[in-house]
Amino acid sequence: MKIAVLSDIHANYDALHSAIREISKLNVDKTIFLGDLLTYGCKINQTVTLLKSFSFDNDVIFVSGNHDEIYFNKQNGLPFEYKPFPDFILESVEATSQKLSCDLKSEFKWVKRYAIDGVIFSHANLKTYGDWSYINSDEDVLKAACQVSDLGYRGAVFGHTHRSKIFEVSKRKIISGSYSQLRMLDDNTVFIANSGSVGQPRGTEASFLLINTDENIELELINFKYNVNSHIDSITNSDLSSSTKKKLVSFYHRKPHDN
Repeated sequence: MKIAVLSDIHANYDALHSAIREISKLNVDKTIFLGDLLTYGCKINQTVTLLKSFSFDNDVIFVSGNHDEIYFNKQNGLPFEYKPFPDFILESVEATSQKLSCDLKSEFKWVKRYAIDGVIFSHANLKTYGDWSYINSDEDVLKAACQVSDLGYRGAVFGHTHRSKIFEVSKRKIISGSYSQLRMLDDNTVFIANSGSVGQPRGTEASFLLINTDENIELELINFKYNVNSHIDSITNSDLSSSTKKKLVSFYHRKPHDN
């Protein structure tokens, strides 16, 4: 089975449009979205509509993340801050909530995690749902690998950090990390992968992950280009405060020419 994994779109319509275009060329059997559809970006309903439209003609699994839970709770009048949010996030959440024209929880068939062909998928980690701890350090990777092994899987794929990585782990030792490709040949190893972020990558390019499980599990991080200038313009032309605009735009670099 060929699987595309994308995560952390964050209302970046332009990036999602390009990611879908690239995924459509690959003839995948299934697409897994690892959550965080909204916040930060300003093309809110366009992003929801585009992902919904893609799901009509493709087999898509929707795994919810922390920024999806925010709107599940907020739209139902429940507390939505799982920790104190900085002002720019609060403002973005409020603006998104005001403009969002659907009930996000019922718009897609969400699951908390998903597993297929020996691989488990979750937004942040394999801890209790609602614990949004990051897998950043080598120690975090090793702990996650132990969980994967104990659960009987060959590997796990996460989002959440916005940083694309692939690690292969054997006997509580990272054999090698930061792969862009990996083929699992040793049954005694497991992998921990992060598909990166479609909409707000940090330290890496916009990316998604391609997995082939037909024989040995094969993984490849796919970087793609998109019209980042259009996305930046949608933020700067919004009615957000100047300080929030400045913070949100700081995650991107304007291109001399549109891609």
